[in-house]
Amino acid sequence: MPPLLRVSGLTFSYDPEAEPLLRGVTFECNTGKIYGLFGNNGSGKTTLFNIICGLTRHTAGQIDYYGGVPSSLSPSNICSFRHGLARTFQVPALVDEISVFDNLTLARRSVGERFCDVLHSASRLDEKFESQIEEYLRAVAIDPLANKAAGSLSYGERRLVSDLMALLTGAQIVLMDEPFSNVDAGRLDALKRLLRKEAREAGKCIVIIEHSPEHLAQDLIDSVFCLRKTLVVNGFEGSPQETLRVINSFTYDEA
Repeated sequence: MPPLLRVSGLTFSYDPEAEPLLRGVTFECNTGKIYGLFGNNGSGKTTLFNIICGLTRHTAGQIDYYGGVPSSLSPSNICSFRHGLARTFQVPALVDEISVFDNLTLARRSVGERFCDVLHSASRLDEKFESQIEEYLRAVAIDPLANKAAGSLSYGERRLVSDLMALLTGAQIVLMDEPFSNVDAGRLDALKRLLRKEAREAGKCIVIIEHSPEHLAQDLIDSVFCLRKTLVVNGFEGSPQETLRVINSFTYDEA
């Protein structure tokens, strides 16, 4: 079985006259696995996500999704190709005027369906999807917030709702940009358990951008991709369990 996501020799530069931000990035992600993408600010983590989901065009290299390449590298084509791709952003994007539950129903949006139609589609939801939403809300202990307007949530609560939306799309490739940011400790553990379940039982490959090495614990992450030359975890240079894979020669200033 081919990897769900394969990046080969990917290079990107904002300025063709300058040193590339990303150079020769190569890695692959397989079903049932969770990957951590670690690197300093400015190392290109979010840019790499933007390229994978089609928001930014790479300079060189190739990206394969589900063993193939979409006919167009537009975001809509990539996100709907075969089993789909979902992505969260650093700043959670929710519709503040509607409830948490109704925000989560937007994850069921069909390809080509107008956003304004989705907002009025709750009556078309089947019981199975409604039950799934309720299950996910309970899983991360925010079910009491289901009927609250999204605009009234704290940043950490908004982050959790955004994370759930990505998982509820049903996509098997899920890119999560700082999914743990500002999430309180109890719900953080619950979210990590849900991510493990989604990978192991639903066969997703989940790639997580993270600035904090403490979130890249081995009970969550199967492999670490590092957008710099080395990664120091718990005082070790690299990974003593050899789960570290260096995917970029990007140099950085320690200061």
